[in-house]
Amino acid sequence: MNKLEELIKEHCPDGVEYKKLSKVASVERGNRVVREQLPKEGKYLVFQNSLIPLGFYNQCNYKANTTYVIGAGAAGDIGFSKNDFWAADDCFPIVCSSALNDRYAYHYLLSKQQIIYGKVRRGSIPRLSRQIIEDIEIPVPPIEVQAEIVKILDNYTELTAELTAELTAELTARQKQYEYYRDLLLTFSDVDNSQNVHVETESRAVRWLTVGELCDISRGRVISKMDIQEHNGPYPVYSSQTESNGILGYISSFDYCGEYLTWTTDGANAGTVFYRQGNFNITNVCGLLKPRTDLIDIRYLYFALSVLAKKHVSSGMGNPKLMSNVMSRIRVPVPSIKEQKEIAALLDRFEAICNDMNAGIPAEVEARKKQYEYYRGKLLTFKEAV
Repeated sequence: MNKLEELIKEHCPDGVEYKKLSKVASVERGNRVVREQLPKEGKYLVFQNSLIPLGFYNQCNYKANTTYVIGAGAAGDIGFSKNDFWAADDCFPIVCSSALNDRYAYHYLLSKQQIIYGKVRRGSIPRLSRQIIEDIEIPVPPIEVQAEIVKILDNYTELTAELTAELTAELTARQKQYEYYRDLLLTFSDVDNSQNVHVETESRAVRWLTVGELCDISRGRVISKMDIQEHNGPYPVYSSQTESNGILGYISSFDYCGEYLTWTTDGANAGTVFYRQGNFNITNVCGLLKPRTDLIDIRYLYFALSVLAKKHVSSGMGNPKLMSNVMSRIRVPVPSIKEQKEIAALLDRFEAICNDMNAGIPAEVEARKKQYEYYRGKLLTFKEAV
């Protein structure tokens, strides 16, 4: 029998009373402040209509270790402050009585998150009535039992936070390692074999050719979101964005088939280069490169331009651009095709490791989150006292 079971057997063997939250806590409303009142530097965080602080204030109106619920904007979001803070008028702080552990209340409200979201009034500004929070029924075991439950659940959340930090640090280190070796291999300086990097080559002497000498260069066409809706199909449409590999949507036809490089010509992501293969389309804010000589390996060119293209982006008039005429003039080092393939193969392995880790981190964190939610549900479910 574990400690929690022993405590339940000792303090509440016949079940637990469920009470409305308003019977064991005061669901309060914060005090209004506006952004103009907030100094550039202040001691206390201000929470208003989001879990993201509005700013800092030089006063606090609630003590540390207080649970709060957002009442407007990100209505229904549940926060917990480990420090003194200022709650503004769209924030509902929950001041617990001696019968309710503050952190226990937080974990229990999180278990009802989806139900709370379902009570939010959807309008131009989503809103949640304070009465909804007050009427939530919460099991109120003896405070000793609550404290043990908090200890168990906090341990899960701390382990998840530690895991996320460790995985993120590992990914950052791998990405820096990848960038270091990529830049090393593409600058054609001497390779230090003590770094366990070896590329067999007859000579490091290379010639430099422009993209225009190596590739046919073209640009995509206008494809609107309406076009995608009206001609939905299996073939991707790539745009200037970088999220989701640049995919804007899918349509029923394709303009290109084979291996190509594309790059973003306009906007915040200008100069970002992608390797494409198969059947696809690109919009008018994408450029297209197709090697037209056997002097260049397309994967090697992808890695080379991933470094070089960003250096040629023009940021004039607040709209970054890398147009076709500029792309055509970018000079690329062209070693032997054998060396290009070796460099590309090595960088492909590095990139695959980074991509696998990048995909794995959310999956691992989500698994831990589900584990926490499972045990939270088990620990916060009690037989109701008659």
